[in-house]
Amino acid sequence: MRCGNTRQPPRRTHEQKGIKPEKSEASSISSFEDHDGKSTDYQIDTVTERYFPQFLKMIEQEQAETARRMNDNQGTIRRSADRILGKLRGIGEPGVVRYIMESQE
Repeated sequence: MRCGNTRQPPRRTHEQKGIKPEKSEASSISSFEDHDGKSTDYQIDTVTERYFPQFLKMIEQEQAETARRMNDNQGTIRRSADRILGKLRGIGEPGVVRYIMESQE
């Protein structure tokens, strides 16, 4: 599903945010396959107890930024959700709903 401005600034790494994790505090990318064989990459952060307060602060900052951006684009998000829900009204079969939702990506 695409909403409004799809261009997003590149995500800043921990180092760019001024946080230098130790080796044991590094992130890794793992790839998983869903039931249809479609592969998706996930970032998994491993955090030590010493780094945990900084990590929580970083998450809080990212959460605040996400909330701000969603609020700024509230109209676009609502119109998109309404359009999708309009297509789903009266459709009860999960397979049909899944097909319609996946076709929106």
